[in-house]
This record gives sequence, C-alpha cells and structure tokens, in this order.
Amino acid sequence: MNYLLRKVTMRLMGQLRKLLRLSPAGRSVTVLPEDTFLVSYPRSGNTWARFLIGNIISGSQVDFVSVEDTMPSIYISTDRELLLQRARPRILKSHEPYDSRYPKVLYLVRDGRNVAVSFYYYLLKSMQIKPMSFQDFLPLFCRGEITSGYLSWGENVSSWITNAEKVPNGFLLVRYEDLWESTPEEMKKILAFLEIKRTEKEIFDAVKLCSIANMRRLEKEGEDKVSYLKSTDKSLRFVRSGGTQGWKEIMTDQDKKLFNEYYGDLIISLGYESDCSW
Repeated sequence: MNYLLRKVTMRLMGQLRKLLRLSPAGRSVTVLPEDTFLVSYPRSGNTWARFLIGNIISGSQVDFVSVEDTMPSIYISTDRELLLQRARPRILKSHEPYDSRYPKVLYLVRDGRNVAVSFYYYLLKSMQIKPMSFQDFLPLFCRGEITSGYLSWGENVSSWITNAEKVPNGFLLVRYEDLWESTPEEMKKILAFLEIKRTEKEIFDAVKLCSIANMRRLEKEGEDKVSYLKSTDKSLRFVRSGGTQGWKEIMTDQDKKLFNEYYGDLIISLGYESDCSW
C-alpha cells in the first residue's frame, strides 16, 4: 500500500511542478562553458564524493541541505536556480549517460555488483519499488529497467568511458573503491583535476568529516529537510556501510552467473576481477 501511495504521490507532484514550472533541471539543464559535472550511475558514491569535495570548497562541514549550494544536483534545483543562485564555476551532480554538452567530467565508477545491492536497498527505503527479494530485483537492474533514462549500469559506464576523449576540457575516471581505500591520495588527484589547491591538513580534515558515522549523523539530522530523505522507510539507511565487498554477502551463485552474463567483461576491464571465475 505504501509503495502504491508513494508512486501516485510522486506522479501528482511531478505534474504539479511542471504546471508551475518548478521542475528540476535534469537533462534539460543549461550547460555553461566553465561547468564541471560529477557524474556517476545512481548509488555509486556520488553523495559521499560531493560531501568530500564540498567540505574542501566550503572549508567547513556541509550537510544534506547545504551541499546543494556547494555542489547542486541537476535533479533537485531548477534550471533558473542553477543559473541565478549558484556560484561559478559550477560543479554539478549528474547521473546522465554520455552527454556531448558536458565540458568537463569527473566520472565516479563503482563495482556494479555493489551498485546493485545499494540500489536495491535505496529503492526499498524510498518505496520506489514494491517489496521483493534481491534475486527478483537483480534481473531488472541488469536489464536497466530500474532507472528512468540513465540506461543500465554497464551502458551508463561504457557510454562515458568510450567517449572520454571527446570531453573537451578533460575527463577523469575515479573508482569508488580507490577513493574508499585511499581517500586522501585520490582526493589530491580529484582536486588537481578541479584546479583546487588545498593543503594536506585541509584535505585530511575534509576526509575526517566524511566518516560513515558522521554521514549517518547528518542523514538523521536532514531526514525531514531534503526531499529524497522525507517520506521514506526510516528503518533503512540512505547512508549504508560504504565498503567494497558487500555484494558477497547477498549474491547467490545464480546471481553471480547472471551478472557475469551481462557485465563480466566490463568488471574485468575496470579491474574488479581478473577473469569470470569469481
């Protein structure tokens, strides 16, 4: 019942926003020559990366409200807000597949097996899917039937990697797993790409503020203030455990076989496996 009510409410709210011209910019966002886009498939660590970079830019702790001022999402702010109320040069959050208009792109990729697990729990939390097992969810994820317009995980990732050289002002591919395991070192690469200069202490302080414990505290404080945390199942977390091997706890042998059929070659090319025998 909650799932059906949620779907009807979201549809009505979307129609009302369109009538009032309050729809988020989305893929119709006006792109400026100096823009940089932080792009990833949903549930690939984009929020955590935004907090890391946002803390660096602001010099203080950002939260689930203020991060929209520092690194706004094209799915929350209207195009007018992004043009008139945001500092420039802008760093914008996006989940879109390859877009030739994007002048500079930091692409965050995560092991698709962990993306699938994280996405499953997120959609249950936000009541965007009816209750189902992960084993029923995974085929839908692999076929790209979960998202609206972002394609499948593999198609989204591949669309950017194969077109990386076409991004005029630069393209940087960062693996979530590397950022998780070597955060200060990876942040130095990211900041160099963004042409932001900070001391090692400033980087260390920003990283410390983004611990899982602190992110969960900020989630709790913001759960009634931001749209994607409101009206959700509070028994499930938006900020989960992070980590890099969670898929091993939930995927059955049949799940592994299915994922291999769709994306075995891609996870090998990304360095997550050396062959398909995992």
